[in-house]
Amino acid sequence: MSPGLGIDPKMLLLTQYAYEFSAFCTSVLAYDSNGTIIHGRNLDFAFAPAMRNVTYEAVFQRDG
Repeated sequence: MSPGLGIDPKMLLLTQYAYEFSAFCTSVLAYDSNGTIIHGRNLDFAFAPAMRNVTYEAVFQRDG
């Protein structure tokens, strides 16, 4: 991620730790009747608009 953003990896890691210690986001883990795991996380902090541009949304699948 750091090469794509043009940021030193150490600075990116430091930023991640600063985020983790200062943001109190709500995270929800659940699974449905088929056993599919669902993870949702709210961006409930003051700088959410800036983070939306660098937040990665993914869908992970196993065995198809």
